[in-house]
Amino acid sequence: MGNWLILFLTIGSLLFKGDLPVRGDYFYSSDSLGHLEIFYEIPRSSLIFTKEGEDFVARYECALWISPEKRGDFSFHQKIRKEVRCSNYEETKAEEPEAGRLFFSLPRNTIRCLLTFACLNSDLSATTQFSLTEKSEIFLQRGGNVTFRETLSYSDTLSLYLPPNPHITSYEITLKRKKNEIFRKVISAGALFSYPLINSSAIFNDTSGFYTLEITYQKEGKREKKEILIFINVSLFLSDREWQRKVSLLFPITTDEELRRLKFTQKEERQSAWQDFWEKQEISEEEYFSRVDYCLKNFSIGDKGLASDRAKIYLKYGQPDTIEEYPYETGRKPYIIWRYYNLGLVFTFVDLKGIGEYVLVK
Repeated sequence: MGNWLILFLTIGSLLFKGDLPVRGDYFYSSDSLGHLEIFYEIPRSSLIFTKEGEDFVARYECALWISPEKRGDFSFHQKIRKEVRCSNYEETKAEEPEAGRLFFSLPRNTIRCLLTFACLNSDLSATTQFSLTEKSEIFLQRGGNVTFRETLSYSDTLSLYLPPNPHITSYEITLKRKKNEIFRKVISAGALFSYPLINSSAIFNDTSGFYTLEITYQKEGKREKKEILIFINVSLFLSDREWQRKVSLLFPITTDEELRRLKFTQKEERQSAWQDFWEKQEISEEEYFSRVDYCLKNFSIGDKGLASDRAKIYLKYGQPDTIEEYPYETGRKPYIIWRYYNLGLVFTFVDLKGIGEYVLVK
């Protein structure tokens, strides 16, 4: 490997305890005063809003305690209050989290920190403790804020925040899917990096999946590499490969003729064809693919995945009320009984070959 140090980054390294679901990380550098930046996200739906005039308002408080000792008590350092204001109720339940950045100047002898977040309209709170270390950290960004969500859309811009570091002059940034290189860029330290994913035909025409973002740089004589694993969702209606993959999963609930027709649907007609298909089904798209995921996970080893007898029943009726397993009865093949009490249905599957392929017999 040579003179390489490889680090795998976990997005959001601060581990909070409490009933307020906060995700966070920090950057620290020591100068005349220690410079601490805290990045965080709080799901907006977890905050408690009150009606104030025409708006809905939530307030929360961030407080920092510090200690110059590895063990011992913390002393209060600083408190910051934040406000979230929404013009209507729907905004309070939006999927976009409340993201922010906090700046603190610390005494040079600070070793440990205790950080709390508290919703001021309720008793919800979260707390974390961490020891300060100087970090050459790299952060994903979205909308100008550091984000801890590893899932991006093909229409997003991949952005990175690389805090200034006097020991690093440049970064080489590479995005890969398995062994295929999507792009490679070199930027100066302190510069902003952004890349619209839609510019890449390799992403745009591929299926949704995991990509590896590699960042390499030279620091104090060592060549270091950091890797972030991200998931990129591509357009179902614009990517031929994603369309074929998704349509192929419909075979348990449609005919061969309709499956063939969907597969050859032109791009400009796919969205309406997809909507028309689900309007005719007794199950919603979301529920169906939730069941598909379960079947692929549980019925693929030894059995036939979506083509298995268990999958056919599960896709139609969902999770059984009870599952009874009988793997070792004398003189009998292993068998499983599924019971749906509300439907008055009972299904028996037998592993006739002894390899985990359960066949519906009753």
